[in-house]
Amino acid sequence: MKPLEKIEREWATKVIRAHMVKTGVSYADLVERLSLLGIEENERNLRNKVARGTFSAAFMAECLAAIGVQYVDVDIAHEMVEERELIAFEATVARLNAGQSMEEARIKPDDIDSEMLGDAMRVRRGKAGWLAVKVPRALSRDGSKET
Repeated sequence: MKPLEKIEREWATKVIRAHMVKTGVSYADLVERLSLLGIEENERNLRNKVARGTFSAAFMAECLAAIGVQYVDVDIAHEMVEERELIAFEATVARLNAGQSMEEARIKPDDIDSEMLGDAMRVRRGKAGWLAVKVPRALSRDGSKET
């Protein structure tokens, strides 16, 4: 398995498990809640699927919605690389989004000096994460779909 795939799978498993623990939802509870969404799983298969991290993003969103999660902090890049590499990556992406070509936008980790590192770490402490995703609610009390 590629290291990135392993990191992604571990992250997805940790997100679901952390929210289950935080809300006191067991695998049996999650099976029942998923059935309310029309998703049929048995407890053993669900437990194995979550432990392996082998599920789609749609299934992850369904599980999180069934648990009652509305927002998820997504910062997978931080798990993959060291701080300098992450800062270089984020700065490069920001430049690309501003319209620069890859050649113009690319910042190498070695180009990150101590001042840039300190500034980026101060900004990061003030953020919840660099991307937050809203998990849609399944149904409102009257049965209509909500987001």
